[in-house]
Amino acid sequence: MVDAAYNYRRLVCEKVAKLLNLDALRDANESDLSKIENQILESEYQKALYVVQENRRVLEAAEQLKNNNIIALGKLLFESHYGLQHQYEVSCKELDFLVEQAKVNTDVLGSRMMGGGFGGCTINLVKSEKAQDFSKKTTELYKYKFGFDCSVYFVELSQGTHLL
Repeated sequence: MVDAAYNYRRLVCEKVAKLLNLDALRDANESDLSKIENQILESEYQKALYVVQENRRVLEAAEQLKNNNIIALGKLLFESHYGLQHQYEVSCKELDFLVEQAKVNTDVLGSRMMGGGFGGCTINLVKSEKAQDFSKKTTELYKYKFGFDCSVYFVELSQGTHLL
């Protein structure tokens, strides 16, 4: 089922790119999409719009990281999850619950699902001194709501890919 849903989204992107006479949807912008909106289903438009908006968010996120603007980066993560949930429709109730818990916590700057969709995990930007508290509270609420444990992984940023 997940394979079929993934393939459907891929086909939508290819269809929209073809209608726009583009090699790939990554080359489109919102103005381009508005020109063909009446030629596709609303659900297809929303999926294509998500891709276009997400590509813009990724570029903006890179800029925010360069500028050390973690608050703006967190806002982009929340926006991204909203799009994954409502436009691209690849989230699930468990992931949405985790992001909602992050959203109501003032110690979390941003959150979104990760992975290919239809399950997986979330990434959360949490104030380092509050990460343990956020983890404990969220896992307790998750267990209460869904009846099983969720796993938490703490990571620290490193230098990333670089020449040695």
